[in-house]
Amino acid sequence: MGVLRARKIESVPSLQGVQADIALIEPNGDEYRVRCLCKLDGSTDIGGDPDVIAFLNAKYGAREFCLAARKATFGPY
Repeated sequence: MGVLRARKIESVPSLQGVQADIALIEPNGDEYRVRCLCKLDGSTDIGGDPDVIAFLNAKYGAREFCLAARKATFGPY
């Protein structure tokens, strides 16, 4: 199994922390759009299609899924 990658599509204003729409990219090139909110308390909320989120969590693990999302959210375009 390869590594899940992510890229920022656009930043989204939020008073709760740093938020962005991101694309999670599988090694085969399939992309899934989600919204990631990295809260001020250090927690992370990832929203979007629940089936997509469950699929990526199951396939790559919650840790890799969350880390990829957070890196893209804080990263440049």
